[in-house]
Amino acid sequence: MNYIFTIIATTCRYWIYTQSFNLLFGFAGILNIGQVAFAAVGAYTTVLLDLHGVPFEIAFIAGGISGGLCALILSLPILRLREDYIVLATLGFAEIIRLIATNWISLTRGPLGIPGIPRPTVFGWHMATLGQYTVFMVIVTIIILAIIWKISHH
Repeated sequence: MNYIFTIIATTCRYWIYTQSFNLLFGFAGILNIGQVAFAAVGAYTTVLLDLHGVPFEIAFIAGGISGGLCALILSLPILRLREDYIVLATLGFAEIIRLIATNWISLTRGPLGIPGIPRPTVFGWHMATLGQYTVFMVIVTIIILAIIWKISHH
């Protein structure tokens, strides 16, 4: 059963990624291949804050804000570029974030990754099992997809 829960949770993450890519490329016509960098910034922010005792709800929101701020800051100069140059700039940013995550050993532990990431506790609900975490991922995915749908059909 854990295998099925893992597949569902992974599918939820990739569904969010693909729909956000569809929002940019499908609706706005902007080919951004560096979205994984924004997700990485948000994920590292969330995990590092959570490991330092910040409540998960605040860490989760801060992760989204940090990824969004990176996207905003990067978009200011990049949106002046056209077509192929946008792709190259976003690829370059993704590579910079990858190199930082790999080489900033004191912060990210580099290629070893961050061990001991606890399961989230959201509004007092501790997700002690993989099944509970999967339910959380499905709920978050539905909320994010509803937001993306609202944006794209505005």
